[in-house]
Amino acid sequence: MSRICSLWLVALVACLVVVGNAWAQADAAKAKEAKEKQAKAAEERFNKMDKDADGKLSLDEFKGKRGGEKAEAIFKLVDKDGNGSVCIVEFTKQPAEARFKAMDKDDDGNVTLEEFKGTRKDPAQIEKATEMFAKMDKNGDKQICLDEFKAMQQKPAKPGKKAGQKKAKAEKQE
Repeated sequence: MSRICSLWLVALVACLVVVGNAWAQADAAKAKEAKEKQAKAAEERFNKMDKDADGKLSLDEFKGKRGGEKAEAIFKLVDKDGNGSVCIVEFTKQPAEARFKAMDKDDDGNVTLEEFKGTRKDPAQIEKATEMFAKMDKNGDKQICLDEFKAMQQKPAKPGKKAGQKKAKAEKQE
């Protein structure tokens, strides 16, 4: 009888592992799709801003209708190599500080829910933004500081993966 129970338990655990892996793969596929969609949208924004179609944004192209010192400050954050122009790679990999500064409309160093929602009109997007905001607002003060924003931008570490583990695994295979 105990042998049957043990076999049944092993089968149950195996099924749970299979289901868990299937969910993880589905989540990974959704994340990849969302990332690709964001990259495509960023590329489209970049191309609209690139008035002379030279593959890089000058300060004037970047500022567009916004103008002002704030746009210049954001431009400097995005222009990682400091060459006076922003390429597509710099544009799509903007540092958290640049994205945060762009949302902080009143320049008080915090982003409110209204600032975070921006110009969204679609109710589903507004709801998603509201949920995301609530997750970021760790201290519940109804605003997000740069540290809270950065914390949400970082990918969580995978369980069991420690720094150097990939390198050690690769060296073992050699």
